[in-house]
Amino acid sequence: MKKYAFLVLSTLLLTSCSKGDDNSVNSDPVFELEYIKLKDIEEIKNQTFFYAGIKVGDKKTSLVIPGSMSCRASEYFGPAFDPLHPNLDFAYIKYKTGGIMCEVTNSSFFSETSLVEEGQLFTTIRDGYIDDSNPLNIIIVLQERSFKGILEIGFQGEYLRIEDRMSTYKREDPNEKVYLYFKK
Repeated sequence: MKKYAFLVLSTLLLTSCSKGDDNSVNSDPVFELEYIKLKDIEEIKNQTFFYAGIKVGDKKTSLVIPGSMSCRASEYFGPAFDPLHPNLDFAYIKYKTGGIMCEVTNSSFFSETSLVEEGQLFTTIRDGYIDDSNPLNIIIVLQERSFKGILEIGFQGEYLRIEDRMSTYKREDPNEKVYLYFKK
C-alpha cells in the first residue's frame, strides 16, 4: 500500500510541474507578441487608444487590469484638434486622482509629426494641459518642449506600442528602452 501511495504521489508531483511552469516567470506575453512597425501615419491618425501598460527595459510588461477604474485606465493617445495650435497632431492625455473623480493633469502634445520610415516617428513633444475653466472655451496650453526626435512606433498584438518619451519614468541608463502600450 505504501508503494502504491508513493507511486501516486510521485506521479501527481511530476505531472503538476511541467517545464512550461518554469518558464512562466521569465515570459512576457505582451512583449513576445509579433511586433509590426507602423507603415503609414493614417493607420492611427483618427483613432483613439487607451493606456494599457508600460514595458521598462528587461522587466515584464506591466498592464492595467481590464475593467480597472483607476485614473490611469482613462488616459489616452489620439488626434489633437485645437484652432489655436493648428500644427498639433496627437495628444497623450493623462489623468490623476482628484477630489471626487479623475482630473486631467499635465499631458503630452505632439506636433511636426511624420513617419520618416516604417516604425520611425519624427515628432516634437511639448508638455501642456487642457484649460477647461471655461466650458465654452476649452483650450490647450502648451509649455516647454520635452522631446524632439524619432520614436519607435508600431503594433504589438492588439496594442499600439510607442517608445516612451511622455511618461514621468526616469531612465537610469539613457539607452534603456521603455515603451508605452495603448489599446483601442
